[in-house]
Amino acid sequence: MSGKIRKISSLDQLVREYNYLSAHGVTEGQQFDELLNRFEEELEEVDNLLDKLDQRLGELNKIQSAFLALESKRSSGSETSYFHFERFESRS
Repeated sequence: MSGKIRKISSLDQLVREYNYLSAHGVTEGQQFDELLNRFEEELEEVDNLLDKLDQRLGELNKIQSAFLALESKRSSGSETSYFHFERFESRS
């Protein structure tokens, strides 16, 4: 979890740097370009983290559905439920 918080702090710091440069009339040049590059890199990393979180949430939702199907003892969902649970168990 601390990695995610670090990413948010890093983006916050980049925004503060941008505001500082803008307040001092620096809207182009090497400093501005470097800031833009760092910001784009951070955004890409955050986007990758969000993709991983989305995948994980999708897996957890399938597992939850599998457990609900098992709990309700529906025969049509049982095999699918076991399949999702086994997939999750092997990835952990």
